Amino acid sequence: MEDDKILESFFDGMKQADAQRPVPPLEKPTPVRRLWSPGIRYSAAAAVTIFLVAVLYTVRKRAQEPTAQTRDVVIEVGQRSTPTGSLVDMPEQTLSEWTSPTSSLSEDF
Repeated sequence: MEDDKILESFFDGMKQADAQRPVPPLEKPTPVRRLWSPGIRYSAAAAVTIFLVAVLYTVRKRAQEPTAQTRDVVIEVGQRSTPTGSLVDMPEQTLSEWTSPTSSLSEDF
């Protein structure tokens, strides 16, 4: 109880000190004159946003398009071309005619 009286006396003193202070006058802010109205500003912001989204969409769409694959060009240098159409002319061999391209394989068997 005694604590309650101490707290009440403290806050009563605070109220009296606050009551003696003068209240400052409220100053009305001066209106700021805008160059453009809010409707024009929001429309401009929306137009810029739409433009950026369209540019990003176009860039991403072009990046996803498959690029044309270049074909390999085979240039044959010589007097005549091979019958198989490749650069290396390998004679056709059957298994009975097969010979080892190296001597070590024929020696092993």
